[in-house]
Amino acid sequence: MKEIYRQFGTRTVNPKPALKQLPKLFAHSDKTVRAEASAFAVVLYTWLGDAIRPSLAELKPLQLKELDEAFATVEPGKATQERFLRSQKATQQGGPAEVEGACAPNLRVEGKLIMSRRRACSSGCL
Repeated sequence: MKEIYRQFGTRTVNPKPALKQLPKLFAHSDKTVRAEASAFAVVLYTWLGDAIRPSLAELKPLQLKELDEAFATVEPGKATQERFLRSQKATQQGGPAEVEGACAPNLRVEGKLIMSRRRACSSGCL
């Protein structure tokens, strides 16, 4: 999950479900889960800034202190999206989304003609 938010950002992936799960992750008995939760919180902080703090209100004071130290190393709200959805790429280029293979020739499976890809193709590539 950390990598999804780091690469795609909170504009593409809704952060609300993740923010609800953060206190549960920090309360986990395994220290590696808590360490990953801390790294995940830092990634969310780079996207959301101080908007993440109400979700962390339930944490222990020591955990909050460690998070504040980790938050000091990054700039809040300055993250940039590294990967883009196809629809986002199309809007960046200014044209309609072109999906590779969307206009494939007719396929035959067990003697039946499949034209589902042809119907989806509206650019007239018949």
